[in-house]
Amino acid sequence: MSPRASGSLARALRVLSVVYLVGLALLVWFFLPFGDDITFHLQRLDALAQEFRLGIDWGNFPFRIYSATLDGYGYGSPLFYGDLFLYPFALLASWGVSVYAAYRLMLIAMLAGAYLAFRLMVREVTGSTKGLGFSLGIFYAVLSTTLYSEIVGSCVGRGFVLVFAPLAVAGFYRVLFTERPRGWLLLTVGAGGTLLAHPLNIVLLLAVLLLMLAINWRHVNARAVRQILLSAGVAIVATLWYTLPMLEQMLSESLFVTSSAVGNGKTVLSDFTVPLEGVVLPTQLRSSLLSCLGIEVPQDLYKAGLVVPLVALVAVFVRRRSWRGRGVGSFCASLVVVALLAIWFQTPLFPHDLFQGVLGVLQFPWRVYVFVELAVAVLLAIAYDEPAVEAGSEGDASEGHRLGRAEGALACVVSALVLVYAAMFVGFDLRGQLSSGVVDGRVVPLPERIPYTALDIGSGEYVPAALWDTDSPYYDPERGWLYVERYLADRGCVGTSSNPQVTLEAWRDGRSTVVDYSGAREGDTISVPLLMYKGYAAVDEVTGEELDVREGDDGFVEVSVGSSSSGAVRVWYAGTLVQHVSTLVSLFFVLALVGYGIARRVCANGA
Repeated sequence: MSPRASGSLARALRVLSVVYLVGLALLVWFFLPFGDDITFHLQRLDALAQEFRLGIDWGNFPFRIYSATLDGYGYGSPLFYGDLFLYPFALLASWGVSVYAAYRLMLIAMLAGAYLAFRLMVREVTGSTKGLGFSLGIFYAVLSTTLYSEIVGSCVGRGFVLVFAPLAVAGFYRVLFTERPRGWLLLTVGAGGTLLAHPLNIVLLLAVLLLMLAINWRHVNARAVRQILLSAGVAIVATLWYTLPMLEQMLSESLFVTSSAVGNGKTVLSDFTVPLEGVVLPTQLRSSLLSCLGIEVPQDLYKAGLVVPLVALVAVFVRRRSWRGRGVGSFCASLVVVALLAIWFQTPLFPHDLFQGVLGVLQFPWRVYVFVELAVAVLLAIAYDEPAVEAGSEGDASEGHRLGRAEGALACVVSALVLVYAAMFVGFDLRGQLSSGVVDGRVVPLPERIPYTALDIGSGEYVPAALWDTDSPYYDPERGWLYVERYLADRGCVGTSSNPQVTLEAWRDGRSTVVDYSGAREGDTISVPLLMYKGYAAVDEVTGEELDVREGDDGFVEVSVGSSSSGAVRVWYAGTLVQHVSTLVSLFFVLALVGYGIARRVCANGA
């Protein structure tokens, strides 16, 4: 392939990447396809918007409880999911923008953020934004089924991972293989952002980085050690406001997600592996093609076929001489190992059942697949990082700058496969969405097509485990699932007492729940209609006495009424000492770090 042809291909790939992204953004804005978790994420955004409307209480900010969720029972999702990236869009919703519009803006912002992160990651290893390597790496990452599935498919947590994980990879490369400054900062933002995006993915990211570090051990010098330790220290302190309260809750409360007896949200990894024939065609494409012929097949397996990354790895192997010329052979080898391990993890060839007890928390093998996409994108960028000549300019036709015919052909094959698979994948997905989302040529309004309520909490991973009851009429033995949201909706805002003679009346008052009681005796307890999380406080409205709060046997907040025979109990989420202290530590640490950086910049400019 001549330098001129290489330049034309590079420019075409960059243009197609941008066109594809713009197309996805328009799709999100004008249609917004379905997603398995979309109602839960719409509810999250709405719940945060309601918290902003209720006002910011610095004792409970960042918000730790969705106080309006589950018809006022409150849901502790923010204690375990980092909602920080949702705040700007929830704030818009609190100011009157519809939740659906705010959600669309968030997905579009995620698309833009992922694109910029991909560019930074690929440019870090190529040093250019014009060559074929850069263009091919960006094209592969942007048109990956992962980006479409995770962001357009409304997997919000894993979608935000695509915005931050590439920064960690770029930082890792900068620290170990260059002398450029602030590699630690890229590592910090990448790892910290991934943690706040989805706690499971930070475990995967750290495992990947540690594996790569072990393979690249010869490149670890004193400077690299200092930067890695600095990055780890800054990331840990800056995210203490999130990690310590999460650990506190995990250690003090038994939840659906931590209890082995609870079935909600638990899956068997081997049930979701890609069959070996899935190497040729993605499951969804194969299912869609067969459905066109009237043959119905299940679509519960991973959507992406593995042929594209495998062919891309072949193309990278053919160009392996480019690794040695740049002295990044071990870095590329570590990426190949990561990609092959993650691909292996998608197939039944991996012994999932043997490791189900340890890896079962991942739920689905495709959580790991994002690292295939990132690794292959970087490998393509390095392998094809040759000076490319833009069309219309004079180029150096020397053999040193020329791709071999087979190498150029492989680059074209990889590009064509990526484009065809992306077009088919999106096309067949839209075919199913449009069949139900468009009636008589009119797009069904979103509130009708994707309605959500305060009861939408997904699998309810963070519901107290004490609510689990296999004898409940709300338990489905075939699915092994307890429909908590239905139970709480039918139960209503009702308080109960250890003394059946006590008369109770409960109601919601903003973030508080108030229970009037009469006929109580000393030592009686009241079960308040709130899911129990550590941090609730209670006070007797009449006497002002602070009351003891604990978890009842039913998983609700339980309050001792003291010596009063009648009165009113007010209960609200006040937070814990760990929450308040860790938030202040993280806040002042970040402010001090930013101030230090600004001061250094001012001093440098003054000098």
